[in-house]
Amino acid sequence: MKFPDTPRVEYVQNPLAEVICQLRFPRQFAVEGALPVDLQKLLAKEFPLAEKRFNVEVALSENEELPRPTRRISYDFSSRKRDLTISLAADFVAVTSREYRNWSAFSETIRTAWEAVRATYDVNLITRVGLRYRNIIDRDRLKLVDVPWTELVKSELLGFLASSLDGAALAAEAGTSHLFRIDNGSLALNSSLVHSDDRTKSALLIDSDFYVEDTINGEQNVYMDILSAYNIEAGRLFRWAIKDRLRERLLAPSD
Repeated sequence: MKFPDTPRVEYVQNPLAEVICQLRFPRQFAVEGALPVDLQKLLAKEFPLAEKRFNVEVALSENEELPRPTRRISYDFSSRKRDLTISLAADFVAVTSREYRNWSAFSETIRTAWEAVRATYDVNLITRVGLRYRNIIDRDRLKLVDVPWTELVKSELLGFLASSLDGAALAAEAGTSHLFRIDNGSLALNSSLVHSDDRTKSALLIDSDFYVEDTINGEQNVYMDILSAYNIEAGRLFRWAIKDRLRERLLAPSD
């Protein structure tokens, strides 16, 4: 699966809500057994806000009637504005940006996070490399509230919203889900309507998750080469997904 190679652009009205990179590695019991004090020291200058989280996971077993919940610990190290976060768990480190500007800056934060984990826990293997882009198309914010979705986004991502059936365009819930093989891994491409808390407004989420599951030498730059390729393909995907009317609106200054 490949998307057309088109020139990169910088959108004035950036639709990116979140960008997430996750690097998985063999489980490190040291993360679960003690506070990550040494890692915090390495990150504290740029990521001074630290939080401990508890996540409950349910593992299914063929030998038990009821699944057994397991509590897993993770730690978040955030920037002062909380727009950039490095998360650590026993088997992954992730970087989340909520104010994404460019790949150069984001990739440097990924490198910083991974090198800090390597230095602290002597981890040298990566078992999964993932890069996820979550774009939200908000017609209300873009002053396109009366424009049909079919004039803004390719039909492949609209599901029943693109149907000619009477009333289909007014669907309260709609979405698509696709899984593709791509160079260097897989792409899980999903789209769905997302709603405001009072459900009076809705927007379209385009969620593209690029990943590869393999054993990768974390001492070399292979993981970053993979991520850079994913970044290029993610840009091509989004530029393919939107139509001219939406593209022009995203490139224009807000009113």
